[in-house]
Amino acid sequence: MNVTWRLPVSLFLMVLSYDLVLSQGRCKIGPSIDTILVKNRSLFVGCAFAYVCPSATVHEKCVGFSDKGEKRLFTDTTQMEVASISKLIVGIALEKAVEMGLVSLDSPVNKYLPFEVKNFYFPGETITVRQVASHTAAFKDSPRFYWETFQNTSARNPRMTLGEFVHNFLSPQGLCYSRRSFTGEKPGHASKYCNLDASVIALVIEHTSGMSFPEFSKRYVFDPIGMHRSAWLYSEVNPATLSRLYTRNGVLLRKYTIVSYPSSTLKTTLDDLVKLAQFAINNGCSEGRQVLSPQMFDEMLSVQPHAGRYGLFWIHYGNWVGHTGSNLGITTRICVNAERKTAYILLFNKTLTKRGTAMKNRIIDVLQAD
Repeated sequence: MNVTWRLPVSLFLMVLSYDLVLSQGRCKIGPSIDTILVKNRSLFVGCAFAYVCPSATVHEKCVGFSDKGEKRLFTDTTQMEVASISKLIVGIALEKAVEMGLVSLDSPVNKYLPFEVKNFYFPGETITVRQVASHTAAFKDSPRFYWETFQNTSARNPRMTLGEFVHNFLSPQGLCYSRRSFTGEKPGHASKYCNLDASVIALVIEHTSGMSFPEFSKRYVFDPIGMHRSAWLYSEVNPATLSRLYTRNGVLLRKYTIVSYPSSTLKTTLDDLVKLAQFAINNGCSEGRQVLSPQMFDEMLSVQPHAGRYGLFWIHYGNWVGHTGSNLGITTRICVNAERKTAYILLFNKTLTKRGTAMKNRIIDVLQAD
């Protein structure tokens, strides 16, 4: 069914650009991105963009709809799932657990789990916490992983616990345990990006802290950084106010969740991600408070042994560090340049087409230009 949109001029102008400049300064790059977004308006449903300048000036722009059926605009306070950007929170939570003395990065991960994880090919090899968090544990997302983790339900929490899910895939007694969940490499010898890693680390934090991972995240990450509109589960938010998600053809997706939620279901806002970026720009400090010690912060961002471009869930893109996110109806990116004291955030509530991806890449080129 084809629907023709006819909007009053005043609403059209609002749709075209919900623009917010929080403070004046030397930030010149924002208007260039604004122009790209407005010229390519047909390639996305809703978009949020922020550029954090060296002077701490923030330029924000939100364009389009969070829900085009309800004509609800995308704003800096719109909550949206951000896919693998979620893993940055897992990295911060892990280093906080290390700082608190709950976890040691170079200890066997099995020391902190309620069951034993074993490599199918090398069952006698030790797997450390550091290896899991740097994607060098030799775990792999199998086809069955994607089948089991995707939960096509209407705004409900995961159907099983993290412990049950991780046990199913990585314990020899698990229902889904097989060689397909492992790369064939010895742990610690090579990197392989794996979504399951984030669930393992979240389970380590649960088991050592005595708190659920959402509770630990709120107390030690979200609240100290000021991310008060961020949460993991549907039960923690109002699902009716979340941004809707759209296919590459602009078709509305049914609400879904991911059982291995620490890998991708962070529900947050542009405003909260700006605070996360400022935390990173300021070396683990937020609004004058040291949320994470400089030593822990540096360790988190540092490229790990045999990990290629991976820190502890933070990924290096040349001189930038952060993460991209991609899932059904989600295209996101957050990156920080510590030397330039600069960060940017891009959120799209749609799977981008080839033309949309080219637009996104042009924006990134402008943002990362020397």
